[in-house]
Amino acid sequence: MKKSLIIIGLSFVFLLSLTGLRAQDKDILFTINGEGVSVQEFKHIYEKNKDIGENKDEDLDDYLDKFIKFKLKVQEAKDLGMDTTASFKKEFSSYRKQLAEPYFVDESIIDQLVEEAIERKKTDLRASHILVKVGENAMPEDTLKAFQKALSIRKELLKGADFGETAVKYSDDPSAKDRKGRGGRIIKGNKGDLGYFSALDMVYPFENAAYALKVGEISMPVRTVFGYHIIKLTDRSPASGTIKIAHLFLKVPANADAKDSLSVKKTADSLYNVLKNGGNFEELVKQFSDDKGTIPNGGALPAFPVNRMIPEFIKEIKKLSDSGQITRPILSPYGWHIVKLYHKTGFQKLSDEEKKKLEEKIRKDSRSQKSKEVVIAEIKKEYGYKEFPENLKDIYPLIDSSILNKKWQPATGKKLTKKLFSIGDKSYTQQDFIDYLSENQAVRKSESFAEFVNRSFKDFSDKMCIAYEDARLEQKHPEFKILTNEYRDGILLFDLMDKKVWTKANKDTTGLKAFYQKHKKDYMWGERVKAQLFIIYNNDKLDSVYLAAKEGKTKDEIEKEFNRGEGTKSVVRIVEKVYSKGDEDIIDQVEWKKGVSGVKDYKGKKAFVRILEVLKPEPKKFKEARGLVVAAYQDFLKDKWEKELAAKYKVKINKKVLKSLRKELK
Repeated sequence: MKKSLIIIGLSFVFLLSLTGLRAQDKDILFTINGEGVSVQEFKHIYEKNKDIGENKDEDLDDYLDKFIKFKLKVQEAKDLGMDTTASFKKEFSSYRKQLAEPYFVDESIIDQLVEEAIERKKTDLRASHILVKVGENAMPEDTLKAFQKALSIRKELLKGADFGETAVKYSDDPSAKDRKGRGGRIIKGNKGDLGYFSALDMVYPFENAAYALKVGEISMPVRTVFGYHIIKLTDRSPASGTIKIAHLFLKVPANADAKDSLSVKKTADSLYNVLKNGGNFEELVKQFSDDKGTIPNGGALPAFPVNRMIPEFIKEIKKLSDSGQITRPILSPYGWHIVKLYHKTGFQKLSDEEKKKLEEKIRKDSRSQKSKEVVIAEIKKEYGYKEFPENLKDIYPLIDSSILNKKWQPATGKKLTKKLFSIGDKSYTQQDFIDYLSENQAVRKSESFAEFVNRSFKDFSDKMCIAYEDARLEQKHPEFKILTNEYRDGILLFDLMDKKVWTKANKDTTGLKAFYQKHKKDYMWGERVKAQLFIIYNNDKLDSVYLAAKEGKTKDEIEKEFNRGEGTKSVVRIVEKVYSKGDEDIIDQVEWKKGVSGVKDYKGKKAFVRILEVLKPEPKKFKEARGLVVAAYQDFLKDKWEKELAAKYKVKINKKVLKSLRKELK
């Protein structure tokens, strides 16, 4: 990060705002060893980065001089081959990758997704589903089989079949059915009921389908990464936002029979009646609640959104409007609950910061893939992308399940030259894909090797489409070329300046000291004083301390006499050091001559100064001036180096073009 900021800083004056530059610029302002630099490039630099105020001839000449020196350094770096080193290529590639990212994201899609999510967050949904599981990259025949099964299930539902019972019968979502939990406890299935949710709580295709339904409506099969879903919308209501409640909980024993459960319900009903007749909720929680963790807080639970609580709770809570209201007893898989509402925030308008966080969340969510897919589709359309699916079929017999354990070895000697797809003037063969598969094997337990191949083919073709466009960014987008040139030249300039100036100035101790000796008078101390600042902590002893100072007692003697046995700073603190003008206000206020000053206010305390010695101006020692010497030595090395570059390279300014530019800028 630090280096990138330095790079930008180095090149800012010269390269930052060249938005309008064209590759076909013909007017050359100057050449370096015959290589031309356009007047348009310099003009943009000058106009965007000049100081505020009217242009003057000397301003233009000064900018031109700086720009030529900059270009000379970059040319030197290139001539030294610094742009061909592995470290440079790696660093530049990293910067360029970051700069290219915005060209592969459709920001308008991201904006739409943000606004869509905000609008959907105003409404809570409750839905049930039946899942027919099929891999995202399953073979076409398997996908068709799953789709047809989903359609068949939907037909049963439309004829009147109970959704919950149908979910238990057919759904591949294990939560739909009863199942054993820890200790052999039976966990009741949800019969497909997913409870309440809002935007970004479900995978995007599921969310889209659910928000498009009316209450009671059953969807067509909806494809997600998990398979096909049949969705039934069971509730749509204004957003509850963040909910804060307390509950009185009566546990139903794990192996309770109907009689036991009824007994607990009767107790819950009785407590509810007590509350309705003015009973104290918190007191009843203390006496009866089986949720020991919440009893100290009057039954209060941490605040939660609708998707973090069982739907039985949410359904009843949504009926409450005022703080302090209570629900009728609610049955959950754990027992009976009486809920007291503290508050519901409802939908809250998002602040700019919250909107920004939502955008960041969407960029990380799978729905952001929609933006990438739009860009890839545009690339394919622009360059005439074409697939040859019949040639992909030859690949499957060459793969086996070992590829899912990263152990697959491609067969050798086979001619795999048929095209799988083409884009623009580039084609990719079966062998190209085999090589990609070999390099990108992964441990996969949840998909077949055929699904792995299908997913990998999509990834491969998408990456190659992006790579094709990426290779043409500089050609298609002049502003991108300018920006990448800025970073390239900035990295080169940083590395060369570090080598020739910055690091050299710090490591060349002999040269640094010689430079100091030659310019010692440039690093002078001004007039200084050696003084003691007496800060009084006990005003009753002020006169005594002041008298001791006037009598000439030493710092140690005074501290020993007045602070003895009372704590280090109980009476007086004495700060002795050499002061320059501006180091300390109270020192500046007194007359700089030997003796004791009058008493003054100092940071809420009383204080006075004793001047011990007035020091005449003298050169700073090397250690004292080292930072300043290094900076000056760097300037010296830079100036010397720039003169060497000016002598090494032939710079020729086109005076006619410069004259025209001068006239234009005036």
